[in-house]
Parts: sequence; structure tokens; C-alpha cells
Amino acid sequence: MGSMVFKARSILRLDGDFISEHGRAPLSVSFNQIEQASRMAKGDLRVYQVAKKHKLSTSWELLPSRDAYTVDGYMGGTTLYSLYMNSGEIRVEIWTDAEAAKTERYATIDFQGRVSSFSYTIEKRNLGGIFYDFWNVNIEIEEI
Repeated sequence: MGSMVFKARSILRLDGDFISEHGRAPLSVSFNQIEQASRMAKGDLRVYQVAKKHKLSTSWELLPSRDAYTVDGYMGGTTLYSLYMNSGEIRVEIWTDAEAAKTERYATIDFQGRVSSFSYTIEKRNLGGIFYDFWNVNIEIEEI
């Protein structure tokens, strides 16, 4: 009997490929504000704001190591690992609007970034005839 794959759009796409929603924790979006602030002689605060950069973080519990065994067929553990090991700059797209994600008209947030942190633990192994692992994965991505 074959496995059943549920095709729902993922919230995050890296370098044109959707990441799996299989066991994903909430996606945290924060901002790193690049600025220089100083007080003037009269006590006024002068701020030179250069940019606001996105910083994303998320994690997965029991993510299959192989893409074919995730519930949606998107990036599994080994693909995320390869992306981290082989990439410098990547395109990051966040699809927060469900209707837009279905039609692929636009991404809500789109920027060039890099994987700043990646870690995984091998939680357990599926021994049901096809050998693949279940990983717990943590990833952080920052805008370039």
C-alpha cells in the first residue's frame, strides 16, 4: 500500500522549493533594525536608521529525513541539510495569505537571505521495510 500525500501549500519557500509543513512549529518572524542612535548636546535623540532586516526561525518535530515521506511531499530533513551545507544566498518567500498561496500570484514577504543557524537531532528510525529517519530540526534565516 502506498503512502498518502496531502498537497497543501507550505507557508515558506526557499530557493523556489516549498518546505514541509510536517510537524512544523510556528514560524517566527522578527526584525533586526540597523541603526545608529546618539544623544545630542541638548539631550535630543538622533537616530540614523539604515535598514530593517527580516529574521525567521522555525523548527520541526519528527520530520522525515526524505522528502517522499513527508505528509505534503515537500522538503524533508536531508534536503534542508543540503540547502544549509551548499548555499550562500537563498531566495526566501513567505506565503501568509492562504488564497495567494493557492493561486501562486504573490508571496507576502520576499527577500534574499542566508541560513544563519541549522541543527538537527535524529529522533528515531522507521524500520517498516523502508529505512528513513525522523529528525527534529531547527533553522534560522536572516535577510542579507
